[in-house]
Parts: sequence; structure tokens; C-alpha cells
Amino acid sequence: VAVPVKLYPATETHAGPVLHQVHREDAGRVRQRRFCEAENREIEYADIAKGWEAPDGGMVVLTDEDLASLPVPSKRIIDVLAFIPTEQVSPLMYDSPYYVGLGDKAPSKLLGVPGAVV
Repeated sequence: VAVPVKLYPATETHAGPVLHQVHREDAGRVRQRRFCEAENREIEYADIAKGWEAPDGGMVVLTDEDLASLPVPSKRIIDVLAFIPTEQVSPLMYDSPYYVGLGDKAPSKLLGVPGAVV
């Protein structure tokens, strides 16, 4: 069974000049600051965490361990069983890294198909 895939660029290349946000009137740089509303002050990036707003309006601070333990439902699992020989890959494909995703016409069911290898 062949599962169609699609390649998505993992990085972007910028051919033009690097642009910045500036104030139109005096060309001063515009910066984004990390500002704590509760303390009315700017904070360091290291002091920022992820938070979830509860239905009652309270905020729950989540740790990396909390996020890692969350169940991630996924119905789109592809087991890679083989690779093509290197000679069949165009050297132009090595220029940029890619993510692999399901193609436009991915099969909805593979289980129960005679001869399907999943």
C-alpha cells in the first residue's frame, strides 16, 4: 500500500533585505516587550510560562512536564518501513530540510485491507 505524502519546507530562505518594524514618524525601532499585567512591569523571557484559562476565569500555570504528559490523539500515524536508494534522490532536495505530511488523497483506512503493511 502506498501512502501519498506531501513535503512542507521546514525553514524559510530570505532573498530580500531584512526589515524591521519602525515608527513611521521618527524611524525609531518598535520592540515587543514582555509585560506582566498583574505586577505592571516588564519581565524577563525566562520568567514566562504557558498558562490555561479555566472556565471560572482563573489561570493555571503549566510546566513542561504537564505538557509532556498530555495525551495527544492522533489518527495519522505512518510507520516508515523502507527508504529509497540515495541515488534516486535529486541532490537539489538536500538544499532545504522538509517536514513530511499526508498527501491530499491519503487513505482513510488501511487496516483490514488485504496486503496492507502498517
